[in-house]
Amino acid sequence: MTATRRLIPALAMAVFAASASHAYAQGAQKLPLAKAVQGPEDAKRILARDWISADIAEQIVQACVDAAKAVNGSVSVFVLSPDGEVANMYRMDGQGTVQTQTALRKAQTALQRRQSTHQASLQFSTVEQRQLHAPQGYFLVPGGMPIIVDDVIIGAIGVGGGRNINDEQCAHTALTKVLGPQPPLPERATR
Repeated sequence: MTATRRLIPALAMAVFAASASHAYAQGAQKLPLAKAVQGPEDAKRILARDWISADIAEQIVQACVDAAKAVNGSVSVFVLSPDGEVANMYRMDGQGTVQTQTALRKAQTALQRRQSTHQASLQFSTVEQRQLHAPQGYFLVPGGMPIIVDDVIIGAIGVGGGRNINDEQCAHTALTKVLGPQPPLPERATR
């Protein structure tokens, strides 16, 4: 058997293995917790379990960026680990300090409140009540979501500065693509 003939079956197996490992990342199947978090050796090293893996954080950010690019849009995206540190982030062209900072603050608020920033904002009946909570560090604007797998918060995502794309929808689309089905988004308030 020539080297080329041996290489073709090996390449086919590699492609199949790669596609099988990303079968969950199509939005139809729920990604198991063990595939979304750091491995046991990394968890042992930092003395923490169930932190989003660098690979999954990068996939989520890339899925949001891809969604924005598909509509000729632009966003800033942050994915945080459960301790609030940046696991991954991306600032597309056309995004400035305000856009990146709102994305970060949305992710921080979702992590602190353990709910989407949209859901958190609906708990306050007026803009004035929302502004009263701003000094506590909350940024009650849609676009931030906790990242939950098997009822465990493994991080949070924040999307800001959406041009041609809704920040909250971008985050939801990215989470669905990488982690599988997500709870439906809350309806927009009419207040």
